[in-house]
Amino acid sequence: ETSGSALTGTFSTPVDLPASASQAFFLYITARSNADTIRVELLNERGGVMTSQDTTITALAARDSLHVVISDSPDTAPDLSQVGVGGYNAFQVNWRTENIPDRAPALDSVNMIVFANTNSASLSSTQQRALRTWVQAGGHLIVVGGANWQPTAAGLGDLLPLLPESAQVISE
Repeated sequence: ETSGSALTGTFSTPVDLPASASQAFFLYITARSNADTIRVELLNERGGVMTSQDTTITALAARDSLHVVISDSPDTAPDLSQVGVGGYNAFQVNWRTENIPDRAPALDSVNMIVFANTNSASLSSTQQRALRTWVQAGGHLIVVGGANWQPTAAGLGDLLPLLPESAQVISE
């Protein structure tokens, strides 16, 4: 309600947060195309604001691309921010496997997901189902192999066109 005209409604999720605890939550929202800031508030059980933070959001144009790189090492993640098509912008976010939503509609804005140097075996069944639904709807999934291909492919086997059986390192 305090985000002005940025949102099409009020969005909320219940949170049980014991004293001195830290948790992360996804809140799925629908923002208007002209929105650039929203306010996230933590309310107590009586509806009083305990803390709030304004957060900048970026609206993507219809032909802009959003690429998600799933990696345990964001420093070594490939840079896909220049992979735009037809002069449109490309945006990249770096996630860990726990950031993957458990609902396919939350991935609707994502054009491509790249798994690189991560253990996909930690994906929950709901995350795997969301990814499967997203791929079946036309999402582009790229799984990068290399010497550590086994953990990267571990939770994605049914989505891969092939599952390698071994790897060989060749010196240059």
